[in-house]
Amino acid sequence: GQVVLPDDWETTAEVVRETGRKVLGVSSGRRKEDKETWWWNTEVQDSIQRKRLAKKKWDMDRTEENRQEYKELQCRVKREVSKAKQKAYEELYTRLDTREGEKDLCRDGQRELHCLFVDLENAYDRVPREELWYCMRKSGVAEKYVRVVQDMYERSKTVVRCAVGQTEEFNVEVGLHQGSALSPFLFAIVMDQLSEEVRQESPWTMMFADDIVICSESREQVEENLERWRFALERRVMKVSCSKTEYLCVNERKGSGTVSLQGEEVKKVQEFKYLGSTVQSNGECGKEVKKRVQAGWNGWRKVLGVLCDRKISARIKGKVYRTVVRAAMLYGLETVLGMW
Repeated sequence: GQVVLPDDWETTAEVVRETGRKVLGVSSGRRKEDKETWWWNTEVQDSIQRKRLAKKKWDMDRTEENRQEYKELQCRVKREVSKAKQKAYEELYTRLDTREGEKDLCRDGQRELHCLFVDLENAYDRVPREELWYCMRKSGVAEKYVRVVQDMYERSKTVVRCAVGQTEEFNVEVGLHQGSALSPFLFAIVMDQLSEEVRQESPWTMMFADDIVICSESREQVEENLERWRFALERRVMKVSCSKTEYLCVNERKGSGTVSLQGEEVKKVQEFKYLGSTVQSNGECGKEVKKRVQAGWNGWRKVLGVLCDRKISARIKGKVYRTVVRAAMLYGLETVLGMW
């Protein structure tokens, strides 16, 4: 049946609730919205504090005098907030009109971003076959397709060709087929399953085959995430290479230290090329722009005879330009947009 508390417990509970109402006030029950506060000056903060005190006073003593005081302060705060916001935006637009102001505002809004570029040792060669079948089934691949892949890998053999000749055939019982168009897709299935518990949404985690980037706004958090990734991968045979894994801190404002993995320090770099695009520690993209401009000029020189030939129509020249020159400058630009 229903348990009835003794009178002294009911009295204690009521005293606690009443004390909470007096000290903390009463919430309206509405969800608190995130407000912009970057432009709040000292006058606005003081007015808001006086309004909060008046609200608390009215909650404790619901008199008409306290209500009028709270309403007057509420109207005054709205006027001061409106004036301060307008003034702040006018100053913002004025600063944006200058080149120095643009740089200053960008730096003010920048935060440190800690990135770990994780390298896996012999990623394709370490995938166990049983792990591959398990990951395919867990990903919802139809059993008939699993059987087809199993038939492709059953009793597979290979040879090694070198300067002195070719070795005898030997069985390959682990890893994915090198050079197969299907192998990247199978590896992606395996990585999706292995990292399911530790993977975060982009841009905090980015993966393309075995190219993994772990990002965070604090060094401690990115180091903790790296250890979680190491544990999740190594318990399923994959292995993280500490010697080839690299750490980069973007917009570093003070010495952020280093990152360690199982007591071994991860190499810290000032720039890293990820998926063909250069990421710089200062947050700029000058090297990437120069590289793409150079790629455009190289493409231009290759077809210079066509583009400068007066006998060829402008329509044909435009097609050649879009196919050779512009394509070279924009190649892989999707990954750049994902990183900056």
